[in-house]
Amino acid sequence: MPTTAPLSLITDFEEIKRFDERMWEVTRGLPIKIGSISRLPSARYADWGIGLTEDNAGMLEAYSRLFYSSDFQEDRLYSMHGPDKDDLKSTRMMDGILARMKRVVSGMISEMIMGAVGEEKKQIVIADIAAKSASLCIDIASSLFDKSSSPDIIKRIEFHIVYPSASKLENTRDILKDMGIRHRAFLEDSEEYLANDAESGGVDFIVSMPFLHRYSFPNFARHAHEALAPGGAIVTGDIHSPLWSSPYNVYKLLCMMGLDRRRLDIFSELFSDRLCEQSYSRMHPDELSALDSHITDWLKIADNVRKAKRIGNQRVFLLGAHDTSAERIEKLSSAGLITSPDDIRRAFPLARLPQIPKRMERASDYAVVTTAMKGAK
Repeated sequence: MPTTAPLSLITDFEEIKRFDERMWEVTRGLPIKIGSISRLPSARYADWGIGLTEDNAGMLEAYSRLFYSSDFQEDRLYSMHGPDKDDLKSTRMMDGILARMKRVVSGMISEMIMGAVGEEKKQIVIADIAAKSASLCIDIASSLFDKSSSPDIIKRIEFHIVYPSASKLENTRDILKDMGIRHRAFLEDSEEYLANDAESGGVDFIVSMPFLHRYSFPNFARHAHEALAPGGAIVTGDIHSPLWSSPYNVYKLLCMMGLDRRRLDIFSELFSDRLCEQSYSRMHPDELSALDSHITDWLKIADNVRKAKRIGNQRVFLLGAHDTSAERIEKLSSAGLITSPDDIRRAFPLARLPQIPKRMERASDYAVVTTAMKGAK
């Protein structure tokens, strides 16, 4: 590999875009693509050669959101010419993790409501900010019904279902309507909802299944803090991993996926000295386990794509804003949310809450339910 390129950072926005487009050549024409470098957690930009400055931060944030928005638009336009992208990205391990994660999120929300929300509060707003289906809302409602001595508790709940796909949102609405569950639908992404449509201090609980790794910049946490009512909480399940912490990790994954030498050479020329082998000695064993799990999942996804006879215009992108759960908690804390497990438990004294944060796999940081709370007045 070349070793002469300096480890300086690119800060000019137009130059960053040109560098980004050169990187696309590595996987051009393939169904699994690297994707834009702006998809990475913004805190990791420097590790990939991008310098975040006051001058370029706003442009890079908009650039990042552009790519995630195009994903949603592509999914909406995709016709039934082949397997759905979610099917291609489904693995047996992930299916089991998501089922456990959903049980934990719904159980925690119902416990918090039963343990802290008094009868004087006539309406409890629960915002599902990634309501691709109705399953999480249904699980929360079912858990509340099972735990409450008063069946009228469901009448006090109003779900805000948020998703930028009209067809999926309409399907979710139909299911909730048939079940008699009160709801309002918002055809937009979660940051638009939290920043513009959620009444300031009017949301009691924010929930989501694996979704927040779509956001490179930590503004989501600030918007969540503003939207939450005093004493309200955010409970989200997500996939965590340091896989994207270095281009070396991605280079290794591309090799394991069987990428040809020409494409690998393009990648190595782009990142040069940044491809030095990583030392994982400072990484927590749970984070190392998460790294292995994430790599295993992507190799399975690559195998699914290879076996698919046709996938139409669907494209699967590697890079995302995955971080470790410790990094995620720090983002929430920096936005003013309370993340101390002891403080959260004290705020919900009657709730039987599991370990906070709650890992779905033993001795692994890969799939974690994270909880944070807005301080009461």
